[in-house]
Amino acid sequence: GLTLLARTYGNAKDPFVTSTEKDYIGYNIDLVVHDLAFSNIKFTGKVEIASENRDNTIIDGVTFENCKFETNDIATTNGQAINFSNNVNNGQVKNLIVKNCDFTNCYQGVYTNQVRNVSVTGCTFNTTGHNAIAVQSALNSSCNHGAVVITGNIFTSIGDRVIRFNNVGADTQITIKDNKLISSSKAEVIKAEHLADGIKYDISGNNWGVGKTVANTEFADK
Repeated sequence: GLTLLARTYGNAKDPFVTSTEKDYIGYNIDLVVHDLAFSNIKFTGKVEIASENRDNTIIDGVTFENCKFETNDIATTNGQAINFSNNVNNGQVKNLIVKNCDFTNCYQGVYTNQVRNVSVTGCTFNTTGHNAIAVQSALNSSCNHGAVVITGNIFTSIGDRVIRFNNVGADTQITIKDNKLISSSKAEVIKAEHLADGIKYDISGNNWGVGKTVANTEFADK
């Protein structure tokens, strides 16, 4: 697994002072990351990249291509394959690309929180305890997710909805095309808590199977 966090730590020694100098309550890290790329890697633990509570952190451009994820934990969030999050909701954590990757035996495949521009294309998801793909916002708030592109993926044995949104803000553009569902535990394949006016949709060519529905009419194939 991989963890990259910008976080305020409490009750810690400053790592840049000697033992005879003053200890500090904590220290802060501001990350500035551009165009971080992973390819042809097998991950057996959660990959977590997050701004936590840092206003000045910038994480712009993270790509996973031809990677395999197998956390072997479908019951807890420790089994998430990818967690890409921005607790500040300031638009500075953005541009996640997941391309031609395989997810097997994970709690969730791709989870994002308050992130702008998310692309998941040509991937396979096989056996998840929860959603395959989640594009979330914080509780009681909405997020402009920019361009959300979910195309050409295959889903098998999904433990909840295939795609899950929370409160989607205006100016988000959602493209969901040419995906195929083999099996899932829920009749609903896509659900959002709230969709703001002004969102643009491009939904077509999906094969969700007999008896499957979408919770929001906006997600029906056109």
